[in-house]
Amino acid sequence: MHQSQNFLEETSEYNKSKISQFPNHQKTMNEWISIASKFQKEFEEMVKSKKRHRLNLDQYIDSSIAIKSDNLITNQLKKLNDLYKSGVLTREEFEKAKKKILD
Repeated sequence: MHQSQNFLEETSEYNKSKISQFPNHQKTMNEWISIASKFQKEFEEMVKSKKRHRLNLDQYIDSSIAIKSDNLITNQLKKLNDLYKSGVLTREEFEKAKKKILD
């Protein structure tokens, strides 16, 4: 594994102005951004957020990046459970969203 030699944000290979010089890091960041954008879109749909409140992340989503479905379902259920435990979702909303994930 590559150990980062740069510890300042401005000089880091992950800085947006320098990442193009590090193709492997850029690929990793683009994959992470794509996956996070997919999760956000799915979450917004799951909780039925109003369209005017949704983020437009389509430009960041790369459909060629596959997410393992087992891992995706597990992560969605964990996040859903956290929302329920924190009181964001009612029991009814939780059960409805869980059913949607599992179907």
